[in-house]
Amino acid sequence: MPSSSSDDLYQRAGIVAPAEFYRTKFVSGEVLDARYFKTLDRFDMRFARTLWIYDNVRAGSSVLDLGCGAGMLALLKRKGITLTGVDLSPECAQAARRNGYDFTLSAELSHLPLADASFDYVVSLDVIGHVGFEEKDAMLVEVRRVLRPGGVTMHGIECTDRRAQKSYDEMSAEELRRFVEVDGHVGL
Repeated sequence: MPSSSSDDLYQRAGIVAPAEFYRTKFVSGEVLDARYFKTLDRFDMRFARTLWIYDNVRAGSSVLDLGCGAGMLALLKRKGITLTGVDLSPECAQAARRNGYDFTLSAELSHLPLADASFDYVVSLDVIGHVGFEEKDAMLVEVRRVLRPGGVTMHGIECTDRRAQKSYDEMSAEELRRFVEVDGHVGL
């Protein structure tokens, strides 16, 4: 669970149960079909990142998707990748499994119940901003632990102009609630 500092931010935002908040925040019941992965049918930044990852992982390797959501990296299965997804939300993990992931589980990223040196790649897309400040180091220690020697991490992070944004302490309770509720951010 989020640390006490993150808990304070959630409480100020009016979110008393962060796990429940994230349970269905980033999941849909939709099962991705092959048409989703046709570049002429769909192009957005999420898809562009997925294609970049597809182009940069070795066929037959093992990939851990942190904060897997509904399973955007399912395209990697076309390269014979063994794909594992972890998400705080059990519903997201189940959706990723339905979308073709080999194995999914619900867990905190700072305490991964996975074997040491078990993945060639660890990927996180738009996840680090959802991890509380105090938990980021523990998450990165876990990434290093589960990564095989010579393995690669790929992290996509949300970008915003922080100069134009108030600090958490400057935000009213309503502003903070909107910031956390809309995107689930507590660690930016």
